[in-house]
Amino acid sequence: MREGAIRDFEGITVDATQWPFILWESPPRRVSDGAFADAMTWVGELSESTPPGEKSFMLTDLSHLEEAAPASQRKYAADFLNRHRDLIRRASAGAGIVAKSAVVRGGITAVFWIRPPPVETRVVATREEGILYGLEMLERACPPLPAHLVALRAKLARERKP
Repeated sequence: MREGAIRDFEGITVDATQWPFILWESPPRRVSDGAFADAMTWVGELSESTPPGEKSFMLTDLSHLEEAAPASQRKYAADFLNRHRDLIRRASAGAGIVAKSAVVRGGITAVFWIRPPPVETRVVATREEGILYGLEMLERACPPLPAHLVALRAKLARERKP
């Protein structure tokens, strides 16, 4: 398994240090198609390394994006999801996408109506909301949550209190 690793792909950060919670953080500017493909390959390797009976959750944080991904990368992602649909269903408890813009969230949701993702996926406005959703999905799929994720949820709850 590759938990505990953080990889950078020209600014795309894939962080598996909170395994089985994985965070993909996109940078403000576009990255090369090669870097995008390498990041997607790494995510595929994380899924492949998930032991049978276990699940991971990936939160994709697009909140820093200032430019949309080019069509080549959107197509690559769609093809990747289609090729790995069965693996994603086996290895994933779900997914989340953080997008600050209500217009972007609505657009992603509309795409999902046309072509549903392989696992339950929620589009949210904040990273905190995405993390809490991910922890809920992991706990539902593979209880109990690991202690470090229980601690993360408690920390987020403390920070939310006025």
